[in-house]
Amino acid sequence: MKQNESEHSRHKGIQLMDLSAKMQTLLELCVFADLGISGAPIDRLIQKLKQRQYLHF
Repeated sequence: MKQNESEHSRHKGIQLMDLSAKMQTLLELCVFADLGISGAPIDRLIQKLKQRQYLHF
C-alpha cells in the first residue's frame, strides 16, 4: 500500500513540475507581449512550450 501512495505522490509531483514550467513559459509570453516584443523571442518560447514533455525519473 505504501508503494502505491509513494508512486502516486511521485506522479503528482512530476505533473506539478510540468505544469509549473508551462505556466512560467506562458507568463514569459505575456510579459513579452506587454512589452511589445515579437518575432524570434516569442517563437522560441512557443517552441519551448510545444516541446515540453513530462519528466521521467
